[in-house]
Amino acid sequence: MGLTNAEKQARWRAKRDAEIERLRKAAAAPPPDQELIEARAEIERLRNELIAARAEIERQRAELARRLDGTRLSMPTYEELMASKAAQTAKRAAARAATKARAAELYAAADEPTLQEKLMQAEKQLAAKSTRIKNLTGELRWYERNRPDIMDFVTFTKIAACLHADKDPPSVEQRTEAMKLLNAWRSSSRARAVVT
Repeated sequence: MGLTNAEKQARWRAKRDAEIERLRKAAAAPPPDQELIEARAEIERLRNELIAARAEIERQRAELARRLDGTRLSMPTYEELMASKAAQTAKRAAARAATKARAAELYAAADEPTLQEKLMQAEKQLAAKSTRIKNLTGELRWYERNRPDIMDFVTFTKIAACLHADKDPPSVEQRTEAMKLLNAWRSSSRARAVVT
């Protein structure tokens, strides 16, 4: 059967109390003297090895410096690295610009048209534009001849007012004026071609 909540808590407290008591005893007991002595001896031995290794590194660095005639062996600073990078970038940019300039000079000399070639090109363009103007003029004349005359708004409105079925019948004056306007419009040559 399962344990009740109170039993589970009592069991947990007992385990916790036992662990706390064990840690208290371990903290209160002094470490054995022999282990402490061995640990201190190991620390001292490692410290001496470190000092010897540092001395050996310094001796080798001095030897390399003597061989390289005082050449700097230490790492460059961040500022020095950034200055070196900027100088290399500027050098590459100058080289690219010089290459582009040389290429532009070579291509410019080969591609530059002579005065005679420029004159021939201008004459061709002038002839092409003259032909275009002639074609547009012809199209405009054809359109002027063939399009019907469009009645202006005033004339159209007066004629429509006379013919509209929902309005009162027009007076004789209105009918006469509308007929005159219609006849004037029909008498134009373009209107006559469409109406007849």
